[in-house]
Amino acid sequence: MRRLLIKFCTWYLAREYRRRERKDIKNQAILNKFREQNTQQIADKHNIPVNQVKRLQAKVN
Repeated sequence: MRRLLIKFCTWYLAREYRRRERKDIKNQAILNKFREQNTQQIADKHNIPVNQVKRLQAKVN
């Protein structure tokens, strides 16, 4: 039972790490494009709300 619990915890932590890492990479890709495009173009391209793009732009600048 203990071995099964350890296996599950390891699987869960790995899954959460991969999910977080993927999100960070996506955000970084969006941040790299900010200098070349306006807010509406970025929002349309990545299917995210315009206000979220503006928040991310504020972090860059």
